[in-house]
Amino acid sequence: MSLPRWLTLIAVLVGVGCLQVAVRNAVILRGYAVGERLQRLHRQEGDLSWLTTKVAGLSSPASLARVAREHHPNLVAWRTLPEPSAASVVSPASLGRRDQLARAGDHDASDE
Repeated sequence: MSLPRWLTLIAVLVGVGCLQVAVRNAVILRGYAVGERLQRLHRQEGDLSWLTTKVAGLSSPASLARVAREHHPNLVAWRTLPEPSAASVVSPASLGRRDQLARAGDHDASDE
């Protein structure tokens, strides 16, 4: 082979190599651009679902009633306690004995 043919072959191979590198770089850069768009889209979808949840929560009657109760508390009448039965009445002597036992237990625990 003559020198001009060798130079032509080398030039064609260099051209094909440069074209291959350019195509690979374009594909990689396009991939980065698609990734950025997908990331932005996922972020916007997350924000949209959060806003939808917030609006649905605020528009539900139970939630609105809860918020209204929090802002305007109502006084509630307490029920009277039932009268104790004779079996559930505790004598003052037994209460004193329980207090003594509780105090003794506290002293034992503090000694350790």
